[in-house]
Amino acid sequence: MTGAMDMRMALGFWAERKPEALALGFMARGEATTESLNFEAVAQRAVAMASHLTSLMRRREPALLVYPPGLEFIEALFGCFLAGIVAVPVPHPANRRARERVAIIRAAAGAKTILTTGRLAADADLCAIVGPDCDWIATDALADLPTDGEAKLPASTCWSDNDVAIVQFTSGSTSDPRGVQVTFGNLTANHAMMAPVFGDDPDEAMVTWLPMFHDMGLIGTLLYTFQAGRSTHIMPPFAFLQKPVRWLRAIDRLGATISGGPSFAYDLCARSVTAEESLGLNLSRWRRAFCGAEPIRRAALARFANRFEGCGFPETAFQSCYGLAEATLFVSGSPLGRGLRSERPNAPASAGPVVSCGPMPAGQRLRIVDAFGSALPEGERGEIWVAGPHVSQGYWRNPAATALTFCATLEDEDAGGYLRTGDLGFLHGGELFVTGRIKDVVILRGSKHHGNDLDETICAVSPDLVPGAGVVFLTEDGPEDAEGDLVAVLEVSRQAFAAVDRAALSQAVTEAVLQTHGIRLDQVILVRNGSLPRTTSGKIQRPMCRDLFLRKELILG
Repeated sequence: MTGAMDMRMALGFWAERKPEALALGFMARGEATTESLNFEAVAQRAVAMASHLTSLMRRREPALLVYPPGLEFIEALFGCFLAGIVAVPVPHPANRRARERVAIIRAAAGAKTILTTGRLAADADLCAIVGPDCDWIATDALADLPTDGEAKLPASTCWSDNDVAIVQFTSGSTSDPRGVQVTFGNLTANHAMMAPVFGDDPDEAMVTWLPMFHDMGLIGTLLYTFQAGRSTHIMPPFAFLQKPVRWLRAIDRLGATISGGPSFAYDLCARSVTAEESLGLNLSRWRRAFCGAEPIRRAALARFANRFEGCGFPETAFQSCYGLAEATLFVSGSPLGRGLRSERPNAPASAGPVVSCGPMPAGQRLRIVDAFGSALPEGERGEIWVAGPHVSQGYWRNPAATALTFCATLEDEDAGGYLRTGDLGFLHGGELFVTGRIKDVVILRGSKHHGNDLDETICAVSPDLVPGAGVVFLTEDGPEDAEGDLVAVLEVSRQAFAAVDRAALSQAVTEAVLQTHGIRLDQVILVRNGSLPRTTSGKIQRPMCRDLFLRKELILG
């Protein structure tokens, strides 16, 4: 197949072209495949699901998808696509905190119907927290109905590119989550942009542990892979986090050529997979090792490449990429087979080179913009603005936030409608380099210091510090004479936490920041790995860290 097609068309296309080929496989414990569906079965179940949903719900009505990891979520999602129901994926409500988050999303989405499993629908505590006045539909019972062609979609079914397919709630690293409304046209345009980078050969296979409710896992691994007619092998995120070698073994065992995740996933494997665990591991067929969802950390990827070079992993397989939910997902990615490329921004306080996220795809406008709305020249760091058919129409039921984020206009350009990403970066040689978030910038005595630059300096101090797991902030946001203390809260690896010399490590961090950036940290607080609050995609929630510090609620032990 060449190009991209509508996700709803892809269901029937691949069911006809390769009906018996594996479409989806699920590894409940991250090892043996426990459930699987071929392309014909996926299409049949989607039609059956849609047939029943249309009798229970109105078109364009939102439905919350509340599922544990597994294929039941995917069946419900595809059923919603065919029925014209707006799908709202949410995290698995495994604990109280997750349930409260799902309740916030349900209220923001205005969903009155919840699609779930029979077991979760019978959970009285979950129902009371998330939606006591909602209709809970157990779709695993619907999926057991005949799928031999008896179920038919209503003749009135009409598809449009402008139909909202998904409301993708952002992970909330810097604010309360907002629902990005992604249309079928957005999906098709974004998949077309991804094809030159990630290929569209249907014979390639994907292994993923990324959460299916999050944009990178949902759109980048599940929907794009299915649209390209590839096999997708899925394991729950906790299976990877409990034993990272499961990810690598699955890539080897299943002959996957494409897989990836954030920088921390590669670093976790490099640091925790033992020589005994990697014995006999063959990663030579892994051609596309993509990395995104947070600033790309070259040191972490280099550790992975060095650690698994003996297992056949080719360093040229790395593909760094950048995207965000507001742009459906993908904005840019590095070419196949090149590996990593780095450049240094035109900034005197920069800690070091930044990894390229690749050239700009066709059909997209991207500008680097200063605080006054003017485009910056090559090499200068500013906010990344994006426009194109893949950019969302805005936030669901939130016109004020939509106007602030999606309707930006450059001073010297007539064409408007730019998405303000909130991310910082620069262009060099036609490629995008992402350096961090605007809200991570620390302004001290009139001088700007970027959070990721500080983080790179700090992480280089000791291998006991967890890369990307720290935050630097000011305790006050007042005028220059009331700036408050400059504080660093840093996670230490679990293995080193008990024995580390805290005073010596804190002093080393303070000296490194002073020498490199010319600023002095007033406090350095060391916490155990996993203590800081994170988003659903694993990013540190920096504003929440500051709030916890000010309330003296940080977990120090």
